[in-house]
Amino acid sequence: MAPRSSFLRARPVVSAKSRVVGVRSRRTKLAIDAKRIVLLGPPGVGKGTQAALLSKVLGIPVISTGNLLRKEVADGTELGKKAGYYMNKGDMAPDDLVEKIVLRQLKEKKKFILDGFPRNTRQAKKLGKTTPIDAVVELQAPYDELERRVGGRWLCSDKKCATIHNAELDEKAISKGACKKCGGELSQREDDKKIAERLVTYENETKPLTKFYQNIDRIHKLIPATGSPNKVFLRIIMALQKKQAR
Repeated sequence: MAPRSSFLRARPVVSAKSRVVGVRSRRTKLAIDAKRIVLLGPPGVGKGTQAALLSKVLGIPVISTGNLLRKEVADGTELGKKAGYYMNKGDMAPDDLVEKIVLRQLKEKKKFILDGFPRNTRQAKKLGKTTPIDAVVELQAPYDELERRVGGRWLCSDKKCATIHNAELDEKAISKGACKKCGGELSQREDDKKIAERLVTYENETKPLTKFYQNIDRIHKLIPATGSPNKVFLRIIMALQKKQAR
């Protein structure tokens, strides 16, 4: 168990392999006012993991672009059919399609953690016209580390489960080819097989968002995403608290 931090008054619970398995928090004690948070970072950096942790601690729902797209595909909607055409090839869905799906979800949301959107300055500008943003947390890690992480990432094929497995932490489940939670078949996402290509796309299209958000007073926070998920999480919390203290 991770030691209690009197500064944070929150205690993430971590296994011996540094895998976050739960979070206990006293929300009224956390000095964080940010209610509309954007998580940025390249594929494999851990945005989904950190979004889930922040959601538990701050009581703010996560809006994940990937999950929204996969749900549209699973539900067989018109937007889902269009998105599925690209996703099945391991390609990214077009901007206008992603914007329709994500911005529709934000219209009535007063608080959220955005994971995977915006992915370029065009989308950032549209997002800014749709809703104010309180904080932008950008996670960073060396690209060779990200290639290693994503190359060892396996997903449960059961759409209701969709648990992500890590080659280092879930070696037994991956060797059996069965989900550790529901026993479903494991497979690698088509886009994960194109990680090198996705990193190039990120550098060209999404990385410019760093400068875009740095030009907006005090909302941008750059966080090293190396080390255990618990350590990265604590860095994010401290950065958000410092933002409020300024």
